[in-house]
Amino acid sequence: MPMPKPNLIIFSGLPGTGKTTLAKRLAAALNAVYLRADTIETALRNGGISDVGGLGYMAGYALAAENLALGNTVVADSVNPWQLTRDAWRRAAAGSGKRFVDVEAVCSDRREHRKRVETRQPDIAGHRLPTWNDVLDRDYHPWTDPRIQIDTANRTVDECLDELIRHALHDRRSDDGKRSASTEPGGCERIARRIGPPPRPMVPPRPWKSVSSTPRARHTETTASCARNKPQAPDMRPASLVESE
Repeated sequence: MPMPKPNLIIFSGLPGTGKTTLAKRLAAALNAVYLRADTIETALRNGGISDVGGLGYMAGYALAAENLALGNTVVADSVNPWQLTRDAWRRAAAGSGKRFVDVEAVCSDRREHRKRVETRQPDIAGHRLPTWNDVLDRDYHPWTDPRIQIDTANRTVDECLDELIRHALHDRRSDDGKRSASTEPGGCERIARRIGPPPRPMVPPRPWKSVSSTPRARHTETTASCARNKPQAPDMRPASLVESE
């Protein structure tokens, strides 16, 4: 596998989605610098800082920028929950004139996600793992920007890693921060299919919240007549868009 140009691969996702496992494996495959927010924050707490706040992320941004300037590929691993943090990671790459790509790990199987959270063991000394309720209550904002989304539910690590490597190496952002299309045949169409619209929130509505629906408009002879007499414009949308609806 040819070594890619130095870049920043930014992992995001709720605890238990598999992002740390994938980030570590990808960093090893690329011989990249691995930066994990949990490790930095735990070290700060062990050093006597009780209220870490955003210090862990700020240290991560600085370390990423410094390593990118040295020509290293960097894999950043954090929940990355807000637009504020997502933009800050990207600025670390932009300041060094390097490429970046966003990777969001999700687990669409709610039962599997919960089982992972409740059964995993800490791999950092002194790190407190979040509970399932912590995950549900996490202030994780829906995505509005392009990213590579990897669903780890009911899949092996190797399957997820193979998909991620294909996308991360062939679908990176250009040096000016704009996403470049893949060089593979049909790359642009594949990218559009993979990214798609922002996902629905992972946490379903509470059972005590009723779901209301908007009543359908009444059908009248007048509206039916207008529909019959109105000329129909030809459908100029691309075939791929029509098929996806």
